[in-house]
Parts: sequence; C-alpha cells; structure tokens
Amino acid sequence: MDLLKEIVKEIGSDYAQVAADKETTEAYIDTGSLIFNGLVSGSISGGVSSNRITAIAGETSTGKTYFALAVVKNFLDNNPDAYALYFDTESAINKELLESSQESSQENWLNLEIDYAEGLNRLGKTSYSILLIRDLAAIQAFRLHDIEKASTTIQEALTITSANPEDLAECKLVYADILLLQNEIWDAILTYSQVDKAYKHDVLGHEAKFRRAKISYYQGDFYWAQAQLDVLKKSTSKLIANNAMELSLLIQDNLNLDTTTVTMEIFSRADLLIYQNKLNEAYNTLDTIVIDYQGHSLVDEALFRQYNIKLKQEKIDDASELLDQIISFFSFDILADDAKFAQAQLQENYFKN
Repeated sequence: MDLLKEIVKEIGSDYAQVAADKETTEAYIDTGSLIFNGLVSGSISGGVSSNRITAIAGETSTGKTYFALAVVKNFLDNNPDAYALYFDTESAINKELLESSQESSQENWLNLEIDYAEGLNRLGKTSYSILLIRDLAAIQAFRLHDIEKASTTIQEALTITSANPEDLAECKLVYADILLLQNEIWDAILTYSQVDKAYKHDVLGHEAKFRRAKISYYQGDFYWAQAQLDVLKKSTSKLIANNAMELSLLIQDNLNLDTTTVTMEIFSRADLLIYQNKLNEAYNTLDTIVIDYQGHSLVDEALFRQYNIKLKQEKIDDASELLDQIISFFSFDILADDAKFAQAQLQENYFKN
C-alpha cells in the first residue's frame, strides 16, 4: 500500500489516488459475464467499477486479452455513444480474434451451464455456493430460456436457510424474475415486495422496488409506477437512478399527450412480452400501434422496439428496413439519431463486402 501511495505522490495529479481510499464505487459496468460480475462486485447485476482500475491477471495464453475485449464489446454494445481506447503492447490482437468474438454465444452459455453444474457438484449446494446457484438459474432462465429448469435451480437456493440473508435476498430477486417470465405476476410482486421491505434503505431494496415498479408499468398502472420511479431517481445507485429516469420519461412523455392510456397499455404489454422472450407476439402487439395509432408519439418507439426484435432474431434485412422507416418518417425525433447509428452498425457488421 505504501508503494502505491508513493506512486500516486510521484504522479502529482489531483485525480490520481489509491482505489482502496475511495469509499464507494460510483457505478458498475456490466462485463457481459454473470460470473465475472459477481466476482468483482458481489452481484451479477454489477460488474467492473466505473471509477477504479480493474486488472485481469493470469498465466500466458489463458484468454486474458480475449476476455478483456469481450468486456469492452459488451460495454460498447450497451453504450453506442461511448468509445474505448486499447493499447496493444504485445501484438495480441489479430483479425481471427476479433471475428471469433462476433460468433453466437449460445454454445458458450451451454458450456457455462455445464461448468456451473460440475462446480456445484464438487462444492456442494451450501451457503458458500448459494450465489453460484443463483447465477446458474439466471443463465438457464435468460440465456438458455429453460424456465422450468431455472425455477427448480433457484428454489434449491432458497431452501438454504443458513445462508447470509442478503445472499438469500439476491436469490429472491432472481426467483421473482423467473416468476415474471412464467407470467406469475402476483407471486413476482409479492417476492419483490419482500426484498424491498427488508432492505428499504439499501441498494438491494432499491433494485427490488424498481423491478416492482416495472411490473406496475407492464400492467398499465402507470401513475403508481411513476410515483415509485420518482423515488428511485434519488437512489444511491446511479444505474438504478438512470433506469428509473429512463422509464419515468417514457411514461411521462407519452402518457400526458393522450386522453386515454390505451396506446401506452399496448406498448407496455409488448415490453412484457419482450421480457418473456415472446418475440413474435410482442412484434405483432407493437404492430397494432404502428398501424392503428399512426399519429401517436409512441410509433417511433414501437418501430425501434420492432427493430430490436428483428435484430435479436437475426433477421437483418427486416431490422434495416425498420430503421429506414424511423429515419424517413421521424427525422426530427431523438430516435432518428439512434436509428442512424444503428443502421451504420448494421452496415459495418452485416452488409459490408
């Protein structure tokens, strides 16, 4: 520690400091790996610190460069306006490495599920491995879409009553997420509310409150959702505060312009279907807005949601056509800029010769 302080002193910058001297991490950047998120931040919804340096160390040729690039790619995918600087001091980057990172990760997720299962067989399902069980359930539910297996896995975690209460609460959040996937709305609400009540003044409780507010949004209870989101805008977690702000603005911008909530209800129903991975049904639901409510402020939002659905389904031509519609008919709206950027990404990743 003394050596690090000497280095900081030598640098002579007001912005240089030892990370351990920082009281809290201001925000987390999702790495794209649930395991790594958990390792570096203690939560699969966390990641690397936004205001500290994270060093990845290991033996030669163990995949450090590949993994670091995967983290960067995930960050850039989630933040289209951001950029990353990479200093290659070992000539470790080549065309093959970059191209291989674009491949579908479904097989990787299946292999990861196997690795988790084997690890848990060796470690046993105890209070010490409960967060590994939680992560396995999340992989099964949201990456492999095996809801029944995920439900069984997470309920095994919840039977470990000797576990740390916060770890159990983390598992309850994933359990509620899976209940929502199964359309067990009221059970999901009850489970989120339990965590919210137990950790009212903690980030864990704020996360539960946000997910509970999203259910109200899905159900069309926009005013109650808005009230909860207004509270969450003041959360100590920047991620939760930003997510609350984004959903709050969506409701505020589109609800006050209509004498009824019908269009907003259709849109929020489609968002629930997207969450549940019922993509074709969600696309058709959004079509109702595009076709029957052509003058509504949500039309461009609906088109952009449809673009994301087609992109997820790898129907790139259809996705590109939807972006063209946004650019042509909503050129003065904010989403037009997002559509232009997304179109450029399609050209770069799919249409270049």
